[in-house]
Amino acid sequence: SDSVLRARIDEAAGCVAGMPAFVDLGRRFRLDGRAGELVALAAAKGTDEQLVVAAIGGALAIDAQHALRDAVAKAEPDEASRLLTGVGLNGTEQSVALLAEIVAAEDAAPGTRGTAVLALGRSQRGAERLVALAEKQALSGSLAQAAAATLALAPWADVRQAAAKVLPLPQPKGGGKLPTLDELSRRGGGNAGHGREVFAGAGTCAKCHVVGGPGKAVGPD
Repeated sequence: SDSVLRARIDEAAGCVAGMPAFVDLGRRFRLDGRAGELVALAAAKGTDEQLVVAAIGGALAIDAQHALRDAVAKAEPDEASRLLTGVGLNGTEQSVALLAEIVAAEDAAPGTRGTAVLALGRSQRGAERLVALAEKQALSGSLAQAAAATLALAPWADVRQAAAKVLPLPQPKGGGKLPTLDELSRRGGGNAGHGREVFAGAGTCAKCHVVGGPGKAVGPD
């Protein structure tokens, strides 16, 4: 409430812009005027993940959800993904509510909604919200598929069990059970060229997904 002291704090924040101390000052002293800078720091390509999460946490702490929503809507796909992942890793009620709002926004880009689904799966609170959305039949199409895939790998057994009842994984062609990603990664001997052929050809993955450029951004990257 002291205007002189507040000016000094704001000046100090300007001296450490882009650093962890900047995020700390913004959060502790609720520097509302710096919300855009916190979001920009989180979206910047060179920002490491820990600082991305801290910057978004700082923005959420000063109720800058609107700034985050606007930034995600205007961002390039990689920036939007970085922001949404950071929101998901925060795992707070605010972050989960923001992601759920983006998932429900029919005017949002399909890729953005899918990335928000994956981001919800980064925290237990978010994963539980995904299960709740599925129970209400609020997820469909590629969103339901993305939710099923991320929850099948969730580290929380109760969440996996609840998800399996409402978000069963799609059955592979010809029936049978697909190995998990962990199991496949332990086998070794993968062939990127064959994978590319499956992605763009017989697997028809490229009709909805993008990997390194090729494909269509209907579902998440």
